[in-house]
Amino acid sequence: IRKAGLSDLRVLILEKEDKRTNDRTWCFWENGKGQFDEFVYHSWDKITVKADPGRSLEIDLGTFRYKMIRGIDLYTHIHTLIQSDPNVRYLKEPVEQILPFGSHVEVRTPRMTYTAPLVFDSIHRNLKKSKNRHHLQQHFFGYFLEFENDVLNPTLPDLMNFEIPQEGECRFIYTLPFSSRKALIEYTIFSENLLAKSIYKHKLEAYIQENYKGVGYKISDTEFGVIPMSDEPINQQPSAGIIRIGTAGGYTNPATGFTFTNTQAQLSKMVTSYAKSGIWKPPSNPLWHRRFPLYYAVLLNVLKFKRMAAPDLFYLLYARNPVDRVFRFLDGNTQFKEEVKLMWTTHVPAFLKATIDVVIKRLLP
Repeated sequence: IRKAGLSDLRVLILEKEDKRTNDRTWCFWENGKGQFDEFVYHSWDKITVKADPGRSLEIDLGTFRYKMIRGIDLYTHIHTLIQSDPNVRYLKEPVEQILPFGSHVEVRTPRMTYTAPLVFDSIHRNLKKSKNRHHLQQHFFGYFLEFENDVLNPTLPDLMNFEIPQEGECRFIYTLPFSSRKALIEYTIFSENLLAKSIYKHKLEAYIQENYKGVGYKISDTEFGVIPMSDEPINQQPSAGIIRIGTAGGYTNPATGFTFTNTQAQLSKMVTSYAKSGIWKPPSNPLWHRRFPLYYAVLLNVLKFKRMAAPDLFYLLYARNPVDRVFRFLDGNTQFKEEVKLMWTTHVPAFLKATIDVVIKRLLP
């Protein structure tokens, strides 16, 4: 906002937590340099995708990089910016209600009620579940750990390692190595229902014991998360004075669960638009660009109804396409002719059935 020359705006940030701990990580692929590079904890120029012991891909990312930002590093920077700006105030107060009243909005916390002409709402809510939409969740549990011996290749992360029992779902191991001994290793599932936390822990430790036999390790931190993967439409502006952003605004990519880069892009568009017009409004995509949500709905349909095995799906996607095409497609930045080429590299009957099913459901009341 300040960079856009909007220094006269007064901003109040309400958070239920102090945001001074390393409570999460953000990972994303990016082509070349990015605006958050100074906060990137680690990056990689290669990835692996493993369907089973006989099918493993080592993929050079070319001009792309897979990047990781630790929550604590970004939080520290943001708190420094807040403290240096007299027009921005940060309070640790949980929001209980956001209520529109014509020309203003009231935000109620246990301590008091705040009034503003505009509220950006980033509170994630459980979506309504329409019967004709798809609702999966990406849920994961991981260890930040350090092994006693050099057992890791620090240049080669596992983006998706399906060499674990699938148990009728889409399950994989996600490994980000920071050195030959340190890594984040996560047990990840795409499914409708969560597990008891003890089960994630058991599955993750079983994988570590099986693949790093006899090697001791110590855990410095844990990470647990749940990300919605849904094609349920979201009303980004439920009233004139409320704009939903982030996951609450539907910025999460339903096909991947990635949110960080899309959030930055959408917010930048909104600020730029306001600087020109003086009106706050959610950015809208051109009609032709709205084909991508349809693509992602089809992918969710394939996963939800198990029209093909998840290890085969993702292995073929990366094995038969240049990685930049896959990344740009998942980011919604490909041309239609590229999308046709990508579609023909999938299991066409499975995706055709899914497409027909999605279209029919969209036409039903």
